[in-house]
Formats: sequence, C-alpha cells, structure tokens
Amino acid sequence: MIYVYDGTWSGMMTLVHRTALEGRAPEDIVRFSCRKTGRILLECTEVASDAEVAEATSAVLEQRLEGRGLADASLALMSEEEGIDLAVWCYLHRLWREGDAASCDLASPCVGAVHRSARRTSREWHRWMGLVRFQDVGKAYYAAFAPECDVLPLLAEHFLRRLPDRWVLHDVRRGRAAVQERGRWVLTDMELPDGMLRFAPEEEGYRELWREFFRSAAVKERRSLKRQMRFLPKRTWKYLIERPGEEAGS
Repeated sequence: MIYVYDGTWSGMMTLVHRTALEGRAPEDIVRFSCRKTGRILLECTEVASDAEVAEATSAVLEQRLEGRGLADASLALMSEEEGIDLAVWCYLHRLWREGDAASCDLASPCVGAVHRSARRTSREWHRWMGLVRFQDVGKAYYAAFAPECDVLPLLAEHFLRRLPDRWVLHDVRRGRAAVQERGRWVLTDMELPDGMLRFAPEEEGYRELWREFFRSAAVKERRSLKRQMRFLPKRTWKYLIERPGEEAGS
C-alpha cells in the first residue's frame, strides 16, 4: 500500500497510528506535493492529519522513550530528502516495538538514514540562526532566506524568544513565511515579486554600518575566500547584507 500524507510531523504521527491499527507496513510513503507533480501513478491511500490522534500517538511514544529518538525523527522529516518519509516511519515503528534500543542500531538502513538526515537538518538550522538578516520595512522587520531543509518553524521559534518586534521570516524556496505578532507566530503562504519590497528610509544607513563593521573586523592578511565559503556557503550570500565574496577579493 502506498500512503500519501502532508509531510508534517502531525501527519506522520497520524500515519503511524493508522498503520498500527491496520496492521500493515507501507510499500511507500509520499507527500501530497510529490503526487501533484505526477510522481504517483499507482493507486494510493490518503491519510489526513488529525491533531488529536497525532498528539496521543506522540505521547505514547514519549512514555516509552528516554532518548532523543522522536526529536531525530522530526528533524529527519524536515530534511525533505527523497525516501526519508518511509525511513522515518520504519524508524518510529521500531521505536514503538523496541524502545530506545532501536535508535542505536546504526546498521539498520532506516535508523542510519534518520540519523544522517537529522544531522543535516540540524546543521542547516544552526547555520541560518547566524545568517538570517532582518531589515526594517516600516511596520515590521523582514528577512528572506532559502534553506535546503524545511527549518522555518525551528527558526521562527528561535526568533520568537529573541526579537519582540513584529517580523516576517520568508522561506523563498518554499514560498512560505512565518509572521510574528503579539508574542506568537503563524505560517502562511507568501510570494514576493521582485521590486515589491520597500525598506524604511534609514535602513540603508544601518546596512552600511554593518558592512563597515564586517570590513573593519577582518584581518586583511588572513582573508581566505575558500575558508569563507566553508562557513558561509555561496548559496547564502544573496541573503546577506555584508559582501563576503567582495571583501575576500579586495
């Protein structure tokens, strides 16, 4: 049986509960977005996310575990790597049956895949925590970024605790944004055509101050474009205020 779901953690927990009741293992698990691109041609079963069922299933798993098995599974899902949905289901199924011991079986294909994908998501999450650049657009602060993994909810929670002003964190790769107002954030679809964004008049002055700090803090004799690109991948430069490539070559 091929199952189709929404790709969220709540959806995965609902799917775990559904397959446990049916007593069958999926042949494959695919997200709705993949089906819309024509990937699935065979008959499949849709599983709608159910918040109550998902919460109850997650609570039962948490009672049986002492380690970070569920956290790794959640991070792995955010990697959006091909085949990770089925690997996460297999991993959770083993945790359900065997407890924490299953998470240590790195020779298992599904366990190994979950650990690798979780590390990848974690690296992307921590990288963008330091690279997101909010800019004043008048009534709010706006930041655009394009992560390889779906780390928008993780970053939204991070900035909720650190930036009390109204802000919009825009994942341009997925066309979604986290909007914070009055102490909470919500996810919404967002497309922003080129030239539509208008910055506050004083914003350019702030940006130039940051660039000057970036230039003055550098030690000219120790500049290395290769090392910069290791810690600041070139794919991130478009979303930075500073200009690492230009500085390294000056």
